[in-house]
Amino acid sequence: MNKTTNKVAKSDLNIQKAIVSMDVKVSYKDIYKTVEVLREKGTTAVRHLYEVMNDVYTVYSLIQKRDEQKLLKSKTIKQRLNKLADEKNIEKSSNIETALVRYVFGGLERRQVSKYAIAIKNAYKLHAKEIEESGDFAEWLKEIGGLTKLNSKPKIQVRNETFDKLFEQKPLATVKFDLGNNNVSNDDVCLLVCKKTQDGILVYGVDTNDDRVLASSKQAIANNETSNSNNWTVIEGENKKVAQLKAKLKSLQDEMLEFEKEAV
Repeated sequence: MNKTTNKVAKSDLNIQKAIVSMDVKVSYKDIYKTVEVLREKGTTAVRHLYEVMNDVYTVYSLIQKRDEQKLLKSKTIKQRLNKLADEKNIEKSSNIETALVRYVFGGLERRQVSKYAIAIKNAYKLHAKEIEESGDFAEWLKEIGGLTKLNSKPKIQVRNETFDKLFEQKPLATVKFDLGNNNVSNDDVCLLVCKKTQDGILVYGVDTNDDRVLASSKQAIANNETSNSNNWTVIEGENKKVAQLKAKLKSLQDEMLEFEKEAV
């Protein structure tokens, strides 16, 4: 341990005592020195984490490549790691990436295990060539912004022109719903939930115009070039104009019957 570390360690010890005793003197200098030591420990821990993650990724890549070439079975390795984990009272895993992370890092909580495992899987599945060209997983990971950036879902690129074409078509029906949501105003796009049955489509009122939900729906529509079908028959919630025409037609039919009766 170097001289600086000794001084800070002593200062840190004074602060620990000061927590339970106001008689222990603690200066600003003691605080600053302690923070510096913690910073050194923290940066060392992060650096070490990246180094270990680099090695875990390398092993995972090796296993996956050998598995693809049918030279090794990742399932067999996962089972062995689970057996070793069980002997050390470590939770078993359902896939090879989680088994590797959980066994290597020991007592990490589930959320962290999942974060590291997903990062390794995504890196190999989506960026293996980039990482291979980079020559170092840890350096590549730092360059792209770390684990959180790697695990983040890409923003949905929506082709709005395809979605907007829906509103150029004739509506299937006009249905009145009390959405019960003050956030949904006239001319806002909102969603309804439909359930397909043998008798037709059942429509349920939903009060959401959540941006994320709409973005996902727009993407689905754009990808599938979805449009209104000519094969629809509105069973309930008929178009208001159609209903009015039917009412007029019935009224005319009733008048004709009355006229025929009078003529006889």
